[in-house]
Amino acid sequence: MAVDKGAADPSALPAVFPAWFDRLQVKYLNPVIMPLSKFIPGTSVVTHRGRKSGKTYQTVVTTYRKGDLLAIALGHGRTDWVKNVVAAGEADVVLLNADAEVAPGWLDGLRRAAWAAADTASATAVSDNAGAFSVPDPEVENALPTGWSFHAAARALRQHAGTAYPRLPTGNGFCLYLKREALQDVGLLDEAAFPQGYGEENDWCQRAEAQGWRHVVAGDVLVRHARSASFGHERRQRLGEAGMAVLRTRWPQYEAAVGVTLASFERRVLSWRVRRAWAGAPPRPRCLDADGERAPDAAFESWRLRRDAPLLHLERFDGSAWCPVDSLVADPAAAEHAAAAWAAESVLLRWLQLHAIERVQGDLGAFGPRLPALCAALGLDLV
Repeated sequence: MAVDKGAADPSALPAVFPAWFDRLQVKYLNPVIMPLSKFIPGTSVVTHRGRKSGKTYQTVVTTYRKGDLLAIALGHGRTDWVKNVVAAGEADVVLLNADAEVAPGWLDGLRRAAWAAADTASATAVSDNAGAFSVPDPEVENALPTGWSFHAAARALRQHAGTAYPRLPTGNGFCLYLKREALQDVGLLDEAAFPQGYGEENDWCQRAEAQGWRHVVAGDVLVRHARSASFGHERRQRLGEAGMAVLRTRWPQYEAAVGVTLASFERRVLSWRVRRAWAGAPPRPRCLDADGERAPDAAFESWRLRRDAPLLHLERFDGSAWCPVDSLVADPAAAEHAAAAWAAESVLLRWLQLHAIERVQGDLGAFGPRLPALCAALGLDLV
């Protein structure tokens, strides 16, 4: 989201509603409206990151659109979400359909995929029903494992799908992360050529690719999608045919390129990983013991950090014994140097994200003073 530097500071605007109503809305009304906002005309949800805490928040807002301009009513004046957006200055953009359902960690997962390489313009989540981005089988609707909840299916992918991020020549607007730098380089979606909103993201992705950008599949982010709910089946079919006609004229190689990448080794490996992840029992959340002293908890898949100076080991409990996963050099004397301390923190943070740890017990701050705040920003449960 770009901020107009010439406009009055939004965080300093007067409030239309009294402070007590603001508190009432935040505490009682927003939790009720949030799940219904996708169905209520004129309401949207702003996802923003705390300017101090780094945590991710969602706020229901009243929106008005005219052409390329999206206006948000600031009836509550200097609210925290406004201050967070202004503090960010500019931000990446996520397109999310009204008929999409997300699971915890979805936004961080998309951001991680998009920023894994400097030349990545977009990252698209995988889904049970999103064409080329359907898993395990593309271009068909896939049933979730029998008896599994959607959140369990999403957790399985976070834990086992990996971060290879296969390439495709396009993204899918049902859940599409666009980097700000790419938007500034390529421009906005072509509303004139796709006035009804079908195919415009594919065209944008082709324009970006022509300028040296690439697009990836965030295979560890599962978003459920009722594919025809946004437009209806018949209207979707008509819009799809009209949009594809424009794409074929502008990008004659587009369909062939999609077919080639769908058959790529990386994409087939992702499908294999999904089938394997969904073949067993629903996964348990992963809990890391930072002190390395607690007994495994049956409610969690137990992981631990174990010191063996100068090494720090990451281990996983397989039901009968602790198994080594990774290790790093963690010399206490080197921790006095900022560069060495930051290097250790970076490795630990990468472990937490790579292995989809959801809960951390013990003194994680002993391994780096910034780690607790960084973990809180990722939504990890710190105990």
